[in-house]
Parts: sequence; structure tokens; C-alpha cells
Amino acid sequence: MSLIDCDECGKKVSDKASQCPNCGAPITLINDDVMIRFPLLTKIQIATQPCYVYDKNTGNIIATCRQGETATFKCDKPMNIYVSIKGSFGKPEATVNPGERYDVSYMGFGKI
Repeated sequence: MSLIDCDECGKKVSDKASQCPNCGAPITLINDDVMIRFPLLTKIQIATQPCYVYDKNTGNIIATCRQGETATFKCDKPMNIYVSIKGSFGKPEATVNPGERYDVSYMGFGKI
């Protein structure tokens, strides 16, 4: 389970929830959303490390979150991206497609 922001009230909600427990708004993923989960990579880490998703072609940040959360961004066609967690080495790259979900790990990230 990962946490995403409710589109209505902005509170954190499980990505598996059908509605926000705070305001009752339905939680739906639009078909062109891409979700990238940044789980805690070790049990001793705290969920404060910033995580970034970059457009590989422009180098611009397209999504941010904290470790233990999920970054979501719009993607209407395949997009080349890379991810970064502050304090970790490497910037794994991938081509993501609209509507897909990914997990970050020490070995890079992959589709789930």
C-alpha cells in the first residue's frame, strides 16, 4: 500500500482505497496517470527523504513525494524518466507508459 493525495481535500489516502476516509471523495486513477511508489528501502529509515521524478529529455522535475509515499503525474504517451531519492546513489531510468504503476528499489525500479 502507498499513500496518495486526495484530489478533493489533499489528505493522504491509501492507493487501494475506493474513497477518501476524510471527505468521502472517490479515489480513481485517470487512465493517463503514472504512479511511482517510493517505499522505505530499509526498516530503519524514516519517511522524510525527498524523492523526485524527472523528465529525462528536459531534466525538469515532474513529480515529488517523500519516501514511503507515491508520486503521481500525467503522462499521455510513453515518457523517458529517471528517479532520485536524496541521499541514495544512482538515478534509475525507464520509459513509462500511461496508466502504469512502478516500484522503486535499490536495483532501480520496475513495473508492478
